[in-house]
Amino acid sequence: MRYLCLLVLLVGCAPKPDVAPEEKPGAISLIFGAHPDFRQNLPEGIAQYVDDHRIKRSLRPNQTGDTLTIFTNREVLELTHTYPYQDDEDGPVTYSLLHFIVQQGDTVRFTYDRFKPHAEVLNRAVLPYDLNYNLASWEEMYERKVPVRLYMFEFAFDPNWTKEEEEANFLNHVTSVTQQDLDETMRENIFLDSLFNASLISEEAFTYHKTINYFRLMDRDMKRERVDRYVNQPAAEAVGEMDGIQSADYIPQLSIEALAFMGSMKYALSDYMAYRFQIPTVTETYDGSGLRYPDYPIKFDSTLAAEWLSQEVKESLLMDDLKGIMEQYPVAYRFRYLSKFKEFVSDTTMVNHITSEYAMDAGEEEEIILEDRDGSTQTFSEVLAMHAGKVVYVDWWAAWCGPCIQAMPELHALEDSFSGKEAVVLYVSIDEKHDYWQAAADTLLPDAVTTSYRVSNKFVSKQFEMYNIQYVPRYFLIDREGKVIKDYAPGPADASLMEMVAALLVTEL
Repeated sequence: MRYLCLLVLLVGCAPKPDVAPEEKPGAISLIFGAHPDFRQNLPEGIAQYVDDHRIKRSLRPNQTGDTLTIFTNREVLELTHTYPYQDDEDGPVTYSLLHFIVQQGDTVRFTYDRFKPHAEVLNRAVLPYDLNYNLASWEEMYERKVPVRLYMFEFAFDPNWTKEEEEANFLNHVTSVTQQDLDETMRENIFLDSLFNASLISEEAFTYHKTINYFRLMDRDMKRERVDRYVNQPAAEAVGEMDGIQSADYIPQLSIEALAFMGSMKYALSDYMAYRFQIPTVTETYDGSGLRYPDYPIKFDSTLAAEWLSQEVKESLLMDDLKGIMEQYPVAYRFRYLSKFKEFVSDTTMVNHITSEYAMDAGEEEEIILEDRDGSTQTFSEVLAMHAGKVVYVDWWAAWCGPCIQAMPELHALEDSFSGKEAVVLYVSIDEKHDYWQAAADTLLPDAVTTSYRVSNKFVSKQFEMYNIQYVPRYFLIDREGKVIKDYAPGPADASLMEMVAALLVTEL
């Protein structure tokens, strides 16, 4: 999913003279100029698009000057480009996505001013704001050069606050920035109107960005009273209220089928469906943080039963719901809804993609399967058996996890403190792609080749499900007999960890 996949057109025998040959997909060529190293560390690659099978594809150029080609039957395609920005030279890097509308047949070159990507069409004339609307408009409208929605959750907690003050101040903060986001989106609408009236942006690009703003206003408004809107309101009232929302008197000109092919719109479209079907939400909390999402199985079934949705739109929405089920629900649910998906979806490429993406081919498996950097596999039990008689500290991590990477020096120091003792650190990644994990492991763990692994079957393993590793970093402490005695063990720099390890080391086998 995160690597470029070119659509292959099967060519049969040569046609007879009086029969027109089958039309081949058009091509879009993308040339990537010199780029900062940050792009090599992104699991989603530098840019993404939704292909003709409604599958999100990623682009990852390997070197300056790389030309990557997209084959598509669509006249217009949305390309999103990761954009890291900083408030100052020493500030933290924050990632967002810029949206570009390109056409079949375009040759587009990306150049970079530090982190900022600039797109240029080489083979046709375009209006000034057609491709680079996001950055150009942000720099003209916002003092920080980015809209508030890209940093709206920056919030500093005061350690002297009570729990009640903390919750009240955070709620006030969210309310304030949400209102600011609404105000800024309306400003963008006015700005877009002025560009269109001045012939500085094409009708296609204008329609696209106005539609994004329409759904953004709808989405922000929904979040103000999520419980009421998602759970408590009668469906008829909810739909009636939603149908009355417009963005600056603008009614979207793009069909729902077109929206289903746009990565930036699929979330808003899916969110709207959850709202229209009155899907309840699921809330998970972990160590002071939380995660909230629609009940994906109910949403999947509601979408499947909706007669007013076309087959094309249903397939797109169902695939997104199925991904939610794969990532948030038990193994039994994953296989049950994969079966429903296979029965409904006519596009075998979509079915094969989702099956491969989540490694569902083998069916349910009991144990965790670990693979090393050479691709050899062992069960988790077999790996632990290799360290029988030792205390084992397991670092569950991922290459995309900032806190995991920040903890690596502390883990290396812990390894040093284990020297000469019957204790070992195991590094177990939950990354989904072998190559991405291996590149990170080679950089971060060059000396831990024999103690570094990746879970290759996390979506089908009952043992992985039992461990409930939803968040990383996460640490296990395993005694000398191979028993997990602490599945939320202290971090590597916590003094209490060494006390626990010392106590286990003196325990007789």
